[in-house]
Amino acid sequence: NNLDLILENMVEIGNTKFKGKYLFGGTKTLSVPFSLDQNVLSQGLNSDIVVYRGNSGVYKRQINEHTALDLNIPGSGVFDMTDENGVSLFQEIYNLRNVFNENPLKINRDDMDTSMNNLDTAMDQLLNAFLEVGTKKQMTVFNQERFELQNITIRDQLSKNEDTDFGSAYIQFKAEENALNSALSAGAKVISLSLLDFLT
Repeated sequence: NNLDLILENMVEIGNTKFKGKYLFGGTKTLSVPFSLDQNVLSQGLNSDIVVYRGNSGVYKRQINEHTALDLNIPGSGVFDMTDENGVSLFQEIYNLRNVFNENPLKINRDDMDTSMNNLDTAMDQLLNAFLEVGTKKQMTVFNQERFELQNITIRDQLSKNEDTDFGSAYIQFKAEENALNSALSAGAKVISLSLLDFLT
């Protein structure tokens, strides 16, 4: 059944890992967030098809002096928003699958319309989550660029205050070296003449 495959693929997406941690488990990043109940699937039971084992926790990071950003979106805020007057994407795929399996030759049109409308709601939930991620990414990029610009400005100011202008320093060094050599030369002549005068 194609809907079974779609359902299994969606659960795999819900259990996506990055650098060894599950993305959609909230703050429970080391355990599988979604588990598909194979007994419910194989028997077509009217029950929850997927169990969420994550939590609704989020990791926050300060991205500037005024803004803290949630780094993750728990799976309960993407795939299953039944606790927030939304729907479960997994459950709606499963419900549609059951509509087709109950009587393949005479599908209940009302049930199918209900399932399709609920799937539209689930897709809207997914799109909203993607938009939220996109907004967070833009805020992060904007702040990164702002900090890089500030860093360049600060480095420039430090350079003006602390760095040596090697061209000017070399010219000044040579001038002082010449002045010192002239003074030593003049001093040597004075000392030499004074001793000569003393001897004569």
